[in-house]
Amino acid sequence: MKKVCLKKINVFILLILAFSFLNSEPFISFEKVEHNFGNIKEEEGSVEYDFIFSNTGDKPLKLIDVETSWGCTVPGWSTGIIKPSQKGFIKVLFLPEDRAGKFCKTITITSNAKNDVAVLKVIGNIIPDPTKFRAEIGDLKLISKNFDLKNILDSEIRFDTLHVQNSGTESLKISFAKLPKHLIMKAVPKILQPSEFGEIIISLKASKKKDYGYFTDIIIIKTSSKSRKKNGKIIVFGTILEDFSLLSQKDLIAASIIKFDEIIFNIGRILKGNKKRFSLNFSNFGKDILIIRKIEAIPAFTIISFDEETKPGQSGQIELEFKAFGSERQVRYPITIISNDPINSYSTLFVEASIINENSENQIIQEIALNDVLNLIRNNSSNENFIILDVRTYDEFIKGHIPKAINIDFYSGNFEKNLLKLPKSKIYLIYCKKGIRSRSAAEIMVYNYFQFVFNFSGGIDEWEKKSLPLQQWSLLKVKPCERSRNDRSK
Repeated sequence: MKKVCLKKINVFILLILAFSFLNSEPFISFEKVEHNFGNIKEEEGSVEYDFIFSNTGDKPLKLIDVETSWGCTVPGWSTGIIKPSQKGFIKVLFLPEDRAGKFCKTITITSNAKNDVAVLKVIGNIIPDPTKFRAEIGDLKLISKNFDLKNILDSEIRFDTLHVQNSGTESLKISFAKLPKHLIMKAVPKILQPSEFGEIIISLKASKKKDYGYFTDIIIIKTSSKSRKKNGKIIVFGTILEDFSLLSQKDLIAASIIKFDEIIFNIGRILKGNKKRFSLNFSNFGKDILIIRKIEAIPAFTIISFDEETKPGQSGQIELEFKAFGSERQVRYPITIISNDPINSYSTLFVEASIINENSENQIIQEIALNDVLNLIRNNSSNENFIILDVRTYDEFIKGHIPKAINIDFYSGNFEKNLLKLPKSKIYLIYCKKGIRSRSAAEIMVYNYFQFVFNFSGGIDEWEKKSLPLQQWSLLKVKPCERSRNDRSK
């Protein structure tokens, strides 16, 4: 009996050993798979790093191939057999010459390991060589054709320098076409001898620019070069900020305060190629006059008019026009309003729109005012196929909503998914605060073949102005959607 047991045990052990042998493989494990070189100065040349790895498997490891993306080389790696528990290396060399800015390069390693393909990464930021000439105007070589002055206070005078060289065989005179009042530019020396180095010096007085936000000045530079391209352009750009540093605590308390009715404005569906006007409303909650300095937007927007000054306690308006272009899609564009509010001098709002083609305009949303809303509710009081849909946020909904309404939050991540779960054959009255979000919701519904969609254009604001009844969360014993379903069944 003992012999039989021993034989069974031996067979079992042999099976385990055989299974382990068949499943034993090399495994490549790196100490790190990403290295950040940080800031690299182009003029200092190449940088390198050794990635260290180990064979954490049970059989010998062998690297088969190492490939890199453009700009990287691998001058060396462990070419021999790496036994279990032993280490190897892969040396990565990065060449920053004639490159600038951030980079991300990959190194792909193929081996006989169980994880036969491994990917390493090197990242960093290349600072261009400030003495390297990368542009030219005739025989004049320049480091760049741009002066990037970055952020400048409106009380500041900013200086900058651009290095140049005469690459021709004759003397070269440098001059500038008519300069704006806020700019002073001069070449030192005015005449460059062959192969001589020089500088273009710029001085910008921000207070004379009389502008805020991002600006661009294009300056014409003239040379006496015999080349056909003897004249060229230099671009000066930056962002002018209002200097609030001298304001006392008392001044800050007495300053203007800008607040917008909404941060995200949805202007609904627009037929491709058409234009649509809309208004952004704001109020001055401060104690001083609110001044709108500038409005920045992409070329798709035209600024029609705006209230430049708004007294304390009063409201203002910005009227814009949007032109729909491109393919059928949902868009969201930022609009920046620069004001004299010291705490919030830059206000960024977002305008959303649905650009559609002609064949998407088959169905029509019925816009109705308060009287028609009341009639619609009254005529469908016992109709189980009539649904009142509130698309405000949950917090807005529980504070007070039209009786029997259900809630789907327009700003929730799964709004459209939940909306499209609703039956398409029923009658829908949709509302929000002012009719903007509900209009967008209605557009989604008609686009997806809902048959009867009414948008309450005045929203809950108009409802409350007439002191009409509201249903509140505190009066409910169940969740809003559950109560709404029960109410509709009555």
